[in-house]
Amino acid sequence: MILPTFVARLLINCRRVLNGDMRPLGGPSIEKALAGRVRAEQIDAIVHATPQMMIGNVLTAAVLVAVLYNTDEFWSGLA
Repeated sequence: MILPTFVARLLINCRRVLNGDMRPLGGPSIEKALAGRVRAEQIDAIVHATPQMMIGNVLTAAVLVAVLYNTDEFWSGLA
């Protein structure tokens, strides 16, 4: 069957990408130490951006509540 071979190739390529080999995505293959540093910097960027994203979500929810507060849709959405 085609599906099991596709899934197997997909898993192999995912494992390669997670190990730092970017060839399945059309990029270069990099050493493990450099791949680890790249992953660490990506995680660091996410950690630093998380508070701003959370604040943005709260502000978006507040704007939505402010806009819909006096409408029927707001109260029916709470039911």
